[in-house]
Amino acid sequence: MSLTCLLVAPLAFASTCLARGSDELGVRSISVLPRGLTSHAAAELDGWLYVCGGYFGTPHEYCREDQSGSFARLNLRDGATWEQLEDLEPLQSATLVACEGRLVRVGGMRADNARDEKPSLRSLADAAVFDPRTRSWASLPSLPEPRSSHAACVLGSRVIVVGGWNLGGSLGRSSQWADSVLELDFADPTRKWRATSAPFRRRAVAAAALGERVYVVGGMESSGEPSARVDVLDLATGAWSLGPELPETGFGCAAVAVGEQLFASARSGRVWRLESDATCWRPHGELASPRYFHQLVEAPGLGLAAVGGISGARRARWIEWVSLTPPRTPDIEVLTLPAPGLARNRQALFLRDGALHFFGGNQRTAQHGFDDAAFVDEGWKFDLTTLEWSPLPPLPVRRQSLQVALADDRAWLVGGFARGPEGTRTFGDLFVYEPEQARWTALLDAVRPGRTQFALVERDDGLWIFGGLDYVQDREDGADFRHPVEVLRRSLTAADGAPFEFSDVRMPRARRAFGHAELAGKLYFVGGLADGFASVSECDVFDFASKTWSEIAPPSIERISPELVALDGALYLAGGSARTGNSADPLPNASIERFDPARGEWTKLLEALPFDPTHVRMFVHRGRLLAVSTHDPLSRTLRLAWIRP
Repeated sequence: MSLTCLLVAPLAFASTCLARGSDELGVRSISVLPRGLTSHAAAELDGWLYVCGGYFGTPHEYCREDQSGSFARLNLRDGATWEQLEDLEPLQSATLVACEGRLVRVGGMRADNARDEKPSLRSLADAAVFDPRTRSWASLPSLPEPRSSHAACVLGSRVIVVGGWNLGGSLGRSSQWADSVLELDFADPTRKWRATSAPFRRRAVAAAALGERVYVVGGMESSGEPSARVDVLDLATGAWSLGPELPETGFGCAAVAVGEQLFASARSGRVWRLESDATCWRPHGELASPRYFHQLVEAPGLGLAAVGGISGARRARWIEWVSLTPPRTPDIEVLTLPAPGLARNRQALFLRDGALHFFGGNQRTAQHGFDDAAFVDEGWKFDLTTLEWSPLPPLPVRRQSLQVALADDRAWLVGGFARGPEGTRTFGDLFVYEPEQARWTALLDAVRPGRTQFALVERDDGLWIFGGLDYVQDREDGADFRHPVEVLRRSLTAADGAPFEFSDVRMPRARRAFGHAELAGKLYFVGGLADGFASVSECDVFDFASKTWSEIAPPSIERISPELVALDGALYLAGGSARTGNSADPLPNASIERFDPARGEWTKLLEALPFDPTHVRMFVHRGRLLAVSTHDPLSRTLRLAWIRP
């Protein structure tokens, strides 16, 4: 068997298995906003998600050019079809609620200044109702005073508006903070707004009606301090009381009531559920993209949708769903987008600060794609919140299969495979990337001899290298393939020119192209190849404290180049290839297996990933497994799958 058959996995894949796995699991494609928005309005009505207005410019530098006048709706039946409705005059901080088969829009803020002019901001007293049958707006009585940064909810035929302020000119404490609750009852023929006093002055609040009570959650106090306070209005008696505080400050939070349950989410990305006795909040879920100034919308039969919002200066474009009840099977969301890079596989890839970083790689998808032009040096970053690509300083060399460790606020890329002056070979160079400075530092021949398909592990005492392959095409002694068992180590504070050194640890057996993950101070090794392209069935475990080796039971399939990650006290094995049936060459494996260290047992989590698993990579992202692939022989494509096990 040739080296090329092992470094680049075959393309063959059982599509029938993929389709069956997707049907069984109910894989859901991620819905994406046409543009990242914050301070927008959103509501669900009759299977459509409506989104209105919002802001897409630089935070706090408001101008009319960066306010949205878009009014569009997403068909929740397919989660992909957007329909543009008649645009509005640009505005932000309005509210949108569904009431008696129509949508009610209340208030908002408009910037009258251009981008290069002094801010001129004003809150609006406008109110209007949209009839989806006629696709037209009709005016409602204006609010008693302009209001923005407020919240609204619906109880029966009544629209209730709470919180907010009345801006006049620019942001500041001199603005008039609302201290009243407004109510408009569609059952009242006069349709007049009725105002009653509220025991607080807060803006950027969330509101939801649960039973006969309105819950006003979080926000910012008129003093400028963010608040976790919860005020409760009993609409039957008009009495106010205090509810349990949100476990985090709720400035720009979102809330929604579903049946007899109340949910809220704020800046941390955690979704909270109010206990049925209304005494405390409990964690219910976590968003993969934390956000605030977003909307939580309930869609019957689908769960909760987190729509838009911002984290730092990053606006969330993908609409995240949160299940109302724990799913009985793994919950999977899939996203497919164009990718700008040339590389289709074998990039040095890492996840940092909510973004995937790609360096180098191979742009061929055929088995024997090792011509000199196949290797690339490009660098790209993909932001998992904004879904935007941005170029990074290229890798100093054209190379694939470098291993990556994150330590000391830097990325350490080691080894790899490419063509040298005398043919294909492994390399031992160390490249350190500093993300904040977008700068590379190189240490040539830090690993001697060079290696690929090894494990690079960061510990407090430095970087460790386990296993791997030392390959030189047409080596003089004919031993092109060598499998070092010596474990190497290098301190993070070593002198710039210091190479990796031999430690006092040796691998119990030759192994390359394996999966590895650290859990509770132990490093687990699963799968891989040894001399003569033999599969490795043994699963070794290295204890860093005692410097001893042990074994665990093997998974159901012997895999080559799998991914292994640790999540919530368990190990997850995915991807790679395996020899099955009468096949001489390994074929991509689409399943995911889970290992429970306490029980010492493997179980099947997924029969199949929702896309071709060739060269798939896997990470842990905010309590989920994140599968990543750019392997596509037809187009430059990025495929992502978030899996809640």
